[in-house]
Amino acid sequence: MAFGAPDHVRKQVVDVTDYETVGLYDMSQNIAATTHWTPVEITGVGSLGLIYFQTDYENIILKVQVDDGTVFLNYIARMQKYHVTFASPISNHAGVTRYDAVNDEYSMWVDFHYLLPFKRNLTIDLYNGAGGIRTVKHLQIYYKLRS
Repeated sequence: MAFGAPDHVRKQVVDVTDYETVGLYDMSQNIAATTHWTPVEITGVGSLGLIYFQTDYENIILKVQVDDGTVFLNYIARMQKYHVTFASPISNHAGVTRYDAVNDEYSMWVDFHYLLPFKRNLTIDLYNGAGGIRTVKHLQIYYKLRS
């Protein structure tokens, strides 16, 4: 995981038998230049599963924080440049599913397989660091919370 992340924030088997699965489906948001959208900000105990979204801009940044430590920070253009696709060595963790620069259609996913626990909080942010309004659509986030 990322530098600075708490020690317990490592992919590990989590007993989620008494956890409730939460799925946020098909969320969309326009994000103005140099701003961010925080679709998930949870205080509680749980485990993170899957994040997927589509966008019209290849440099939308996805940032995942668990217990105040950043555990994932990346964007579609970088993942595409370094071949983080279905055929990559980390294809079971993250990837780019659409990269169409002609029509400005991009998508990415990150799957923690419910192996990333959070003991205090979970925050998911999407950043637009460029000019103009950009759209994130079909955002899906899955996680489990202790009942």
